[in-house]
Amino acid sequence: MKYLLNVLLLTFVLLFTSCSSKNEIDINKNIKSFSLDKNITIVRPAKTISSPISVGLGVGGQIARFVGIGIGTSIRPSISNDKALVLQKSLALHNVSLSNLIKDEFTSLMTNDEIYKDKFVSFGSEYTIHLLVAKSIIQTPVFSSKAQIQMQIQIKILNRNGESVYDDIAENSLEDENYIYEKSMILNNAKILETSVLKAVNLTLAQLIKQMKKN
Repeated sequence: MKYLLNVLLLTFVLLFTSCSSKNEIDINKNIKSFSLDKNITIVRPAKTISSPISVGLGVGGQIARFVGIGIGTSIRPSISNDKALVLQKSLALHNVSLSNLIKDEFTSLMTNDEIYKDKFVSFGSEYTIHLLVAKSIIQTPVFSSKAQIQMQIQIKILNRNGESVYDDIAENSLEDENYIYEKSMILNNAKILETSVLKAVNLTLAQLIKQMKKN
């Protein structure tokens, strides 16, 4: 009976592996053309997030003169997600379209890329690229009022059947030389806001494209 169960389990694992990997392809060798889905998905930021600092709780007692017991745990309290919420509010207030910035910048990067410029088309492609903004926050270093935008973007490439053949995510690194503007300037000046967001978008998309070439 045990042997039969092992055989059934092995069969299930092999079947699952086969099904889960059958859509994986070498996108640089197998894809002749792809286009961008113009509907860029922007994930709405949560109102609260877990604090990066945990709080330790513990109780203890003594059951004998030299014997003690203790029970300890830790919790992460929820805090307001201000880094994302203030940026979202500023984008809406100054009518800066994150979706349009990403669409235009990705199109520009792909049409000027030596490898992908002949594969990237406006319509009628074999595969479709979908972009999703998983995170966008305004980040400030310790002991400074200057800030920059941090972006996390996910890419999926789907075939005509809607099956995913490629999936990846990238985030721009926060470089010291990009801390140019005060946080208040970024949030309250439409032009500076757009410049700062576009910088983050450019760096993140460039990283995504670089990772695509390694597939």
